Amino acid sequence: DNLSKTKPEKRRAYELCIRFGLKQMVKKLDLKAPNTIDYSKIKRCTELTDIQEILEQITDGMEIGVDIVFSKLSFMNRAPLVFSLAFKTEETQLVSFFPEDFSADWKESLQLFWDILANENIAKICHHPKDIISWMKRDGREFNGLKEDLHLLDYLDQRYMNHKDHSLSDIASRLGLMDIKSLKDFKAFKNDVEDSWIEEFAKERIWVIWALKDKFRLTDGMREVYQDIEIPCIPVLAEMEHHGILVSVDQFKTFIAEISVILDEIEVFIEEDIGRKINIRSPKQLSELLYKEKGYTPSKKTKSGGSTDSASLQDLMQKINDPILEKILEYRELYKIKSTYLETLPTYIDSDGRIHTQFHQAVTATGRLSSSDPNLQNIPVRKAWGRKIRECFIPAEGKVLISADYSQIEMRILAHYCQKGTLVDAFQKDEDIHRRTGVEIAGGELFYRTEHRAIAKMINYGLIYGMSSFRLARELKISRKEADGYIERYFKQYPEVRKYLDQSILNAEKHGVSTTLWGRERMVLGINSENSKKKDAGERIALNAPIQGTAADIMKIAMINVFQNLKEQVPSAKILLQVHDELLIEVEENLASEVASLLQSDMEGAGTLAVPITVNVEIGKSWSAIH
Repeated sequence: DNLSKTKPEKRRAYELCIRFGLKQMVKKLDLKAPNTIDYSKIKRCTELTDIQEILEQITDGMEIGVDIVFSKLSFMNRAPLVFSLAFKTEETQLVSFFPEDFSADWKESLQLFWDILANENIAKICHHPKDIISWMKRDGREFNGLKEDLHLLDYLDQRYMNHKDHSLSDIASRLGLMDIKSLKDFKAFKNDVEDSWIEEFAKERIWVIWALKDKFRLTDGMREVYQDIEIPCIPVLAEMEHHGILVSVDQFKTFIAEISVILDEIEVFIEEDIGRKINIRSPKQLSELLYKEKGYTPSKKTKSGGSTDSASLQDLMQKINDPILEKILEYRELYKIKSTYLETLPTYIDSDGRIHTQFHQAVTATGRLSSSDPNLQNIPVRKAWGRKIRECFIPAEGKVLISADYSQIEMRILAHYCQKGTLVDAFQKDEDIHRRTGVEIAGGELFYRTEHRAIAKMINYGLIYGMSSFRLARELKISRKEADGYIERYFKQYPEVRKYLDQSILNAEKHGVSTTLWGRERMVLGINSENSKKKDAGERIALNAPIQGTAADIMKIAMINVFQNLKEQVPSAKILLQVHDELLIEVEENLASEVASLLQSDMEGAGTLAVPITVNVEIGKSWSAIH
């Protein structure tokens, strides 16, 4: 009887599908969210007297939910469409009001509302409050008293397998079993959204914020990360987004012209060599040229023929001396620089002449920050054109840029985890760690050559990321046997590193998570899998997450300290960007030395490791000049 077919428990099925991210199954089984919103309990205020009367009920010591729906305009021009509030009185109040319902000087009319948002004694609960804070800064207003950010709480709540969407609609489905409109739906509208749609959207958001504020579960370690690192970091990022970074449009135009000339020259070179025109950006045409017309043997096949990706062309160059191969690779690199950066970045310049990139705390699994619109963290660092792009980022008149960059922070964190041994000794003696390692793997000073440093550097960082001898051999273009020999000699000289790496994997296998020095946790899925690929991926996370995550925690703590101290001591100095292990500051030239000292002190003091934390500080008139 237990095996007989029965009607499905749709509520339970929906809950399980949402928990494990089975969105297609929800559609296939036609499952509906079991919970709904009681719109009758949310009031739209259209009279100023009504809203003033409601606001007067909010006093010191209270806890309120706050949400603002913004227009889709640019950072500098976006406007609030709806304000929503929720708070507990004898009967819970949930209200929404539209600026358009009031007079043209609605900002002054709602002074009490601004006072409430500025009052640090009134605790605010929001979803993604950074947008509210940065927008208020634009109008010279302060937001204080932030207690909870549902966006970050969801990011740090590890219950849901590999979930990466921390939107309010996703939180509503997982924690509240509700189906609400999403921000993606709102942004998808090409024309003006109807007022009724926006009103319902706003009401759904404030309902979810107030109803689900206590539904998150964080471990003790994650709670400390949330309260001590992530929440204090929000106003720092809001300030950075608000201030933006100045760029030179003329420099962009100059470099576009220069790169266009080089691209034209490469096209002419290839055309003359093969006797006809060819679209260098077409993989199909390149494949036909190289593997059919020239008869080369592809190292990798595709559905349409031989592969023309960079790795395949690099392999071909090792076997065949054909200058066209090098020209094709050069063309691709330069075309990407031109289209991705030189032509695209200027489109993000706002009315103040600055680019206001957005920083995200809840995207990366390690805790590192990311940026978008545009992404300023992926500009090539080591390439010459990457430096040219950075030349376009400049300070305002009479000011300079200051770069403060952590020196080998991940290697220092690895040394801390080791606690003793050669790695710790090298950092404590302020030696060049890559040269020291190069000497060790070469077999002593007598056998050391300059190229051993590059090999050592790749091993030092590669092992943190779980690099295999196969990958090392490919990267260094050496035999697998040579690569095995280098790694064997490395671990002979650094047994403490081997011990740490092995212990990291064992801990992850036992507990299913990896943890940073500050308690940030990351689930390690698949590490106990019988599938070798899944297990290898899990082991790489187990090795990398504690080190990268600790580096992320140190950087965020440094940003918080720098932000507070600049505010108190040099308020005109502003943090502009955080890229990898670097902070970029803009300040008056006569205050540069003072700010440089403050930066170095705060960043080096952001954590205590078994080895010194060091920071390199440079001052200049462009981002390129100091990086």
